Amino acid sequence: MSARRVGETLSWGLLAALLLATLWAALRFDRTGRPSLVGDEATYAMQAASLAWDGDLAYSRADYDRFVRQWGGKPDGLVLQSRDQGRHITYGKPFLYALAIAPFVRFAPIRGALLGNALFLAAAALLAARTLRQRLGGAAPFWVAVLVFGSVSFAYVYWVHADIFLFAAMAAGLALVYW
Repeated sequence: MSARRVGETLSWGLLAALLLATLWAALRFDRTGRPSLVGDEATYAMQAASLAWDGDLAYSRADYDRFVRQWGGKPDGLVLQSRDQGRHITYGKPFLYALAIAPFVRFAPIRGALLGNALFLAAAALLAARTLRQRLGGAAPFWVAVLVFGSVSFAYVYWVHADIFLFAAMAAGLALVYW
């Protein structure tokens, strides 16, 4: 096996190992003793749970009660909206991220979104590495690993928010254009 081929194999191995470690950590992540959900996390978590259990985007008392039961506290910073003076209330965030994580939330209410985020990060990294391989050669997975894990981007896996989902969508767009 040539040195170039060995280098590429090690490069893919490094990226795979880091992605698997992130997935494992997402499955083991424990929020006990940490501050409650911050920012828009409660909105995305409730929106995904509503899709997972109710099949809708309507906010109801059942959504609130489910959140309190699953998360052990009230939702902070909930973003809601209504177009009919409050008769029908919906979540005030775009629904694609919630739709994408809803199956994971159904499987694991607390860690499901993090599992989905870890898989979105893996998809983004693998698509970027595969696409950049055409330009950078066998070192592409190494450089993707450096850029993803040498920055704060991997940390967004542990936040119930659309950022990693958007990162994966951007990587998919890059792959479609340059493949």
